Amino acid sequence: MIHRIVKLSFNQNFHKELESSFSKIQKIVERQEGCKKVELLKGPHDLYFTLSTWNSEADLEKYRSSETFMQIWNSFKPNFSAKAEAWTTKKVDENP
Repeated sequence: MIHRIVKLSFNQNFHKELESSFSKIQKIVERQEGCKKVELLKGPHDLYFTLSTWNSEADLEKYRSSETFMQIWNSFKPNFSAKAEAWTTKKVDENP
């Protein structure tokens, strides 16, 4: 199992829209093969993070190559105030 953390910085005027529409996006992503869950977290200085859990890197990559991902990403992209950063992680106590 892997965990994907994505750091997102948005223009101030997009925050309310993001927060109010995320549950719809969450349902779409969680229907993707191998996705266990996805959450939206708000950090300091108006930073947002998505935290998603996937069965495997192959499942994540399949999603990242999908039309669904491109539609979601393209709806976010015009509202970024900085480049997104992402990390794929595993729990320390999990086998490779």
